[in-house]
Amino acid sequence: MWKAVIIDDDRQILRIMKKAVPWEQLSISCLGEAADGEEGLRLIEEYQPDIVITDIYMPIMNGIEMLQKCRDIGFKGKVIILSGFSDFEYARTALRLNVHDYLSKPVSMDTIKTVLNGVIKELEEEKSTEALKQNLTKQLEQYQFLLREINDSPEALRTANEIEPSHRIREFSNREESLENPIAYEFVRPVSFYQEISEAIKHNQYESALEVLKEFVRACREKKPYSLYHWKQIGKETWIITTFSLHDNGINYTELFEEKQIERQIESLESAEQFEKWLSQILLNVLEHLELNDKENRRHKQAVDYMIQYIYENYEKNITLNDLSEQVFISRNYLSQIFKKATGDSFNNYLTKVRMEKAKQMILEGNLLIYEIAEKVGFKNTPYFSSLFKKYMGVNPTDLLKK
Repeated sequence: MWKAVIIDDDRQILRIMKKAVPWEQLSISCLGEAADGEEGLRLIEEYQPDIVITDIYMPIMNGIEMLQKCRDIGFKGKVIILSGFSDFEYARTALRLNVHDYLSKPVSMDTIKTVLNGVIKELEEEKSTEALKQNLTKQLEQYQFLLREINDSPEALRTANEIEPSHRIREFSNREESLENPIAYEFVRPVSFYQEISEAIKHNQYESALEVLKEFVRACREKKPYSLYHWKQIGKETWIITTFSLHDNGINYTELFEEKQIERQIESLESAEQFEKWLSQILLNVLEHLELNDKENRRHKQAVDYMIQYIYENYEKNITLNDLSEQVFISRNYLSQIFKKATGDSFNNYLTKVRMEKAKQMILEGNLLIYEIAEKVGFKNTPYFSSLFKKYMGVNPTDLLKK
């Protein structure tokens, strides 16, 4: 359960909060209460709660001072301020101290429950992110160890199925013996295979990676250096090498694969054939992802190029993003994101800039009146056109005309 403390100098508020909030239902354990900031600080230091609900105006030490001291000592819990005063300066300071919510008394129980649910959601997301980070850190340590094996050892240049004493790991396994009567079986990491797979992935050479895999499995079939138990270990290490090679190449493997599913697949590996089928599918999935991305990127570029050309050829018309989305067969919201990513400007801002540049050219040519120029660049309202022109060009169109 999540841990919480309440700090308020109003004893009645403390009693109501303690009894009325459905703590168990929210999976929160309310560990204690305090009536001033100094006592509250001791409470926070002792329990290190996930959630602190506190007032601001309290004797001895106010809530803001207490929170400042908490942050200074590294407290990272979520803070909800529940105050009877709506003081702007306090609210601004609270934001700086990374307060989750600032509620003004009186506040309904429904509001408190809604805010607490929001806090819990954030805490769960942070816990999940931290678990993933720890897992990646653990994998990185394993990966760095394997890289040292690959890069530093002279045996790395040998074929994958050669056994060198410096790489041996004692495992109890044998194809012929039962689990009740295992015998020691020597295992060597296939460092040369790891190296070739890693290099192929880093250079986006997935066809080469498949050939490396095929050759490795062929050699294993001939000399049979590994038992069924070793294929799980090879699977784990190959997965670590693969994920970090993908990472080096700017590919987030978590978008392509489900970690738990990969773990189950690795645990089921017992032969060279199963290993080949498993890794082949991973490499083909990545290749398909890259090809789809490449195709999608080309399509996006074509769409943006079309939009820019259309703007320059039709800037005097009533152009809308909806109209263009129908022409390029991409949803309006997604097209807006693509356009901004490619140009650095929103569609409307880009269109307005083009119109202002065209208007400037016409003004400098001196052949048309301001209202005529406004109409020619798509504006029916001349005053609105003039205000936009000054915003983009820094000068009124009439002043530019006089110059």
